[in-house]
Amino acid sequence: EHTDYNDGFVMPCAIDFHMAAAISPCDGTTFEVAAADFNGQKVEIDLSKPMVKDEKATWSNYVRGVCKVLQEDKGLKLKGAKMAIGGNVPQGGGLSSSAAMEMATATALNALNDLKVGPKELALVGQSAEHWVGCNCGIMDQFIS
Repeated sequence: EHTDYNDGFVMPCAIDFHMAAAISPCDGTTFEVAAADFNGQKVEIDLSKPMVKDEKATWSNYVRGVCKVLQEDKGLKLKGAKMAIGGNVPQGGGLSSSAAMEMATATALNALNDLKVGPKELALVGQSAEHWVGCNCGIMDQFIS
């Protein structure tokens, strides 16, 4: 059904794993994120500054990438927020936990900020975020997430 970026044939399908995000607005330009899958580790992202990668909390780079694409590439405005994110998608198991994190983040930010970005465009945001992090992936993982 799909040819991936290495010209391999793949067929996406739904599996019984999930990633969920809970988000609420807050004053200012800080985006506070807590990752349940990383022992509740928390990061603070300043949305008023150019996005940079975090060398310590590398999981947060997928969240940062989504913020970067929405704000810096798409010109959309994000407000301060607090988000908790987590799920049961195995990390490093080839099931694209990174795409799941990107799409949960993008969906939460889209709803909170009333961005009115459609699902296809959100998947492309996730793919661009993954490229920013350093993985030259195709689009299938974000679409299926």
